[in-house]
Amino acid sequence: MQCAILGTGNIGTDLLVKVMRSKYLECIMFSGQRENSPGIAFAKNLKIPTSTKSTEGILEVEADCVFDCTTAESAKKNARLLKNRFVIDLTPLKELPICVPSVNLKSSLKGKGVSLGSCTVQAVLPKLMKIKNLEYVEVVTTIASDSAGMGTRENLSEYLITTAKIITQFTGAKAKAILVINP
Repeated sequence: MQCAILGTGNIGTDLLVKVMRSKYLECIMFSGQRENSPGIAFAKNLKIPTSTKSTEGILEVEADCVFDCTTAESAKKNARLLKNRFVIDLTPLKELPICVPSVNLKSSLKGKGVSLGSCTVQAVLPKLMKIKNLEYVEVVTTIASDSAGMGTRENLSEYLITTAKIITQFTGAKAKAILVINP
C-alpha cells in the first residue's frame, strides 16, 4: 500500500523508519513545513520523496493512506484537505473514530480514517479493558526530553485530556493522565 507521512518531526521520522521496514507499506511522500527539518534531510538521504509544502505536498501524490503526524491544531485543518484519503491520525485530535487494533480494529475501519488517540492509549487500553469493575485509573507515562519535539510539546495539554477521555470512553472509569518529561 502506498502511503504518505505528514509531519517530519520526531514522530513522523520514527514512523518513516517503521514504514521502510514494512513489507506492506511504501512511503511515496514525506512532507512537512521546514526545509531545514532534520527529518526531511534524513528522508532525502534515503531517497524518499519529500516536500516542504505540508498538506499540499501530500495532495500531489496518490497515496492510499496518509499518516498525520503533525499537531492537533494542524490536524483539524488537514482533515478538511485530506477528506478524500484514508487518514491515520497520530495526533491527540480525536475527531476520527478511535482505533486500538486489539480492541476495536474491525469496527473502526468503516469510515474515512482513524485516530490512534495517543501512544498511552495504544499501550494501556488493551490491559485496562481486561479489568472488571474499574472505577478510577491514573496513567503515568515518561518520555525523554530529547524525544519530545516541537509538535509533541505543543500537544501536551491536548494529549493529557484526550488520553483520559478515551480511557473513560472505553472503560467507563474516571481517568487521569500524567506525563513526566525526563532530562
